[in-house]
Amino acid sequence: MKTFKPFAFTFLFFFFTSSLFGQNDKPTDKALINDVSRLNPTYVSGIIQAKDNESIKKVFSEAKERGLKFSIAAKRHSQGGHIAHENAIVLDMSTYNQILNLDEKDKVLTVQSGTTWAQIQEFIN
Repeated sequence: MKTFKPFAFTFLFFFFTSSLFGQNDKPTDKALINDVSRLNPTYVSGIIQAKDNESIKKVFSEAKERGLKFSIAAKRHSQGGHIAHENAIVLDMSTYNQILNLDEKDKVLTVQSGTTWAQIQEFIN
């Protein structure tokens, strides 16, 4: 009869080491956010998707009511973890990305703040 001792050892090893190194005491009421580098994980109080002006106002109101800071993020490209402040509410601008108007005469394109350069190039092309 075969036994699975290596499997049992591996399971127990990971179970106990995760307990020893604090893997099980992460805050459960927090959201984890990171930048593109994956080097700056940060626990925040919440992440709210900006869809319209009302959702943006909601972030400021909620942060004020709860006495929290807020951070603004979109594509999360930063050079050192600037996308979020610990325990802040994060306003995710990636969904606030509509192209609003092109004034061809004056060569002015009006976009929402989450619009990417790739979206602009595609639109103009």
